[in-house]
Amino acid sequence: MNEYTIKELNSEIEAKEDFGNFAVYKMFKITSKTKPKIKGIIIQCILKKTIVIDAKNNKYDTTKKINKLTSNNVKYSNDYYFEIFNVNKKGISKQGDRFQNGSLTKYDNHDEPHTYDKLDPNYDIYKTRGEIKVIGINCFISEDNEYYDSILNGIRWNSDINTPANGLPFINYTDGLYDYIFEKTDSNILVHYVNVSWNFEKPKSKVSSEYFSFNNYLELNNYISGGKLKK
Repeated sequence: MNEYTIKELNSEIEAKEDFGNFAVYKMFKITSKTKPKIKGIIIQCILKKTIVIDAKNNKYDTTKKINKLTSNNVKYSNDYYFEIFNVNKKGISKQGDRFQNGSLTKYDNHDEPHTYDKLDPNYDIYKTRGEIKVIGINCFISEDNEYYDSILNGIRWNSDINTPANGLPFINYTDGLYDYIFEKTDSNILVHYVNVSWNFEKPKSKVSSEYFSFNNYLELNNYISGGKLKK
């Protein structure tokens, strides 16, 4: 059994606006069977996939294409990466986590999205439909873990504000890093799955947010290989 347990805390859907504009917030809570103080880090692997279809049936399914559609107002729409959250001694993450997105349509010269009431003739020009899938795969690495230092200091984390992790320690995804990190977990593996969809007839974003817990890396991979959750 795992010494530590990771759970979501204060999770809520904060926004559901037009054309994929949404926000889902959470924090993390680590508990221990025997340790009075929690020392370590939470690592989250983010897998984000977005596809948008515009009024002329053009498809946008890469970060580069969606940057162009939104005049760089919506970034990191199809990115995979890792990020680190620190925790306090009570096991609560020091930073909150927010999955979010701006409206996926064209923007005006003031960086405002072209969102209109459906009765407005402009709606048929700028309307879009699409889907966003965000998967956050989370584990806890204790300071007592023999691999703690090699994960925290042996990997070249980038804390620049201009990354998808918005200033948290960040590194791009690789299969090798995914295996290396989650094989070393001291906790269960917590998966946060968010799905966002909208269409021409119903432009307001439909948002679902679910959590799944797995005892270990092997159990998670068996679930993924069964097709129930796709990386």
